[in-house]
Amino acid sequence: MRNASTCARRLISVNCKFATQIWGNEVGQIQLRSLREMTERFRLSLCAGDLRLLQGSWYVTHAGLLRVASKHHCAGIQVEAIHHFCDPSLPGC
Repeated sequence: MRNASTCARRLISVNCKFATQIWGNEVGQIQLRSLREMTERFRLSLCAGDLRLLQGSWYVTHAGLLRVASKHHCAGIQVEAIHHFCDPSLPGC
């Protein structure tokens, strides 16, 4: 049986390889360092759709938030629209 640090190192390796395959030149050393940190801390997976690279920064997807919440035995996630960042012409804002 593998220990937690071995599994974390494996996931970091898979995430970094996947990131460079998908986003190529958009993924630099800063993005890879950040990806390693998020992978180690939260065990998020690019292959599972937990993270997306948008304009050079990693963003946790809805699926990623649910994975973190589940691991921490959360009963739910409460969200609230911040109207300053919403487009009033779209439903829900």
